[in-house]
Amino acid sequence: MARPHTEHPLEGRSLRHRRQATLQQATAPKPPPQGNFDGYDQEAAQAAAYAAAFAEGQVRKGFVRKVFLLVFLQLCVTIGVASCFIFVDAVREYVRPGGDGQWVFIVSWITSLVMMIAIMCSKTLRRKHPWNLLALVVFTLVMSVLVGTICAYWQTSVVLEAFAVTGAAVAGLTLVAVFGKFDITKKGHILAMAGGVTFMVLLVTMLVGFFYVYDIQMVMGGKAYAISPDEYVFASVQIYMDVIIIFLQASHE
Repeated sequence: MARPHTEHPLEGRSLRHRRQATLQQATAPKPPPQGNFDGYDQEAAQAAAYAAAFAEGQVRKGFVRKVFLLVFLQLCVTIGVASCFIFVDAVREYVRPGGDGQWVFIVSWITSLVMMIAIMCSKTLRRKHPWNLLALVVFTLVMSVLVGTICAYWQTSVVLEAFAVTGAAVAGLTLVAVFGKFDITKKGHILAMAGGVTFMVLLVTMLVGFFYVYDIQMVMGGKAYAISPDEYVFASVQIYMDVIIIFLQASHE
């Protein structure tokens, strides 16, 4: 009669070890495949760079729209206030030389200068909402009164001619700044030195035009230097003052 086969203890233990080893090999993580994957890394880096550039471009477009809207509103307020000094005879005679309103010119001149220095030097007045917009409103109103008192000194025909010349000059310079292939932001230090030398000279109008192009390109971005999107109040003040100086210079000439 045949005896049943029994598994030896050592043989069973070795079989269990082999099964465990096979299971571990099946579940172990596979090593990375061999080969050169630099192309994939470059594509990922290019995709990340494209996404960052796209996001920056969207921020810059929003910044440009905000700055031009603020400048447009500033100019509208200035035109409205100055019109009162030009076309309302009682106001015009009050602030003209010999009238009782000479203090209006002095106070508005000093206040506008103080407000401009404060906006340029204080990050809170330039960046922190709503203080930056409040400072911009006050500066625009005071500057509008100053421009109005100056316009009251001149004949209405001269002011209207200067307004037309300023509009044409600003439109042309804006097109040059936006669509021009040159980068004038690299020449900021030269413009600053030239401004100190040629101030109160006939060439100041042309120089202010270059400053206007410079400020527009700083806002648009894509050049050697650009204004931070957080500085929309500072940028609007710069462009607004360029336009005002062009207008006053055109009226003076």
